[in-house]
Amino acid sequence: MLTTTRDSQDTTYYYYSAESLGFSTFAITAEEVPVVTAPLEEEVPEEAEENVTTELPEEAPSNTTLIVTLVAVIIVFIVVGYFV
Repeated sequence: MLTTTRDSQDTTYYYYSAESLGFSTFAITAEEVPVVTAPLEEEVPEEAEENVTTELPEEAPSNTTLIVTLVAVIIVFIVVGYFV
């Protein structure tokens, strides 16, 4: 493990120091990430616009609905079993 401390900084760099038991040279660098912009929307030919469907697929029942239904069925069986 190499204990490192930040000594100082200026408008461009941070300066660090560390003590090492052995000789080893290294450098810490970073690059500025380029700004990425979203591409412009491509024009869709009129023929392609006619084939676009706006129907949404039917949603599958949620797990919550399934769980509530199963619990209700179990409660009904328990109540019926109690009275029988």
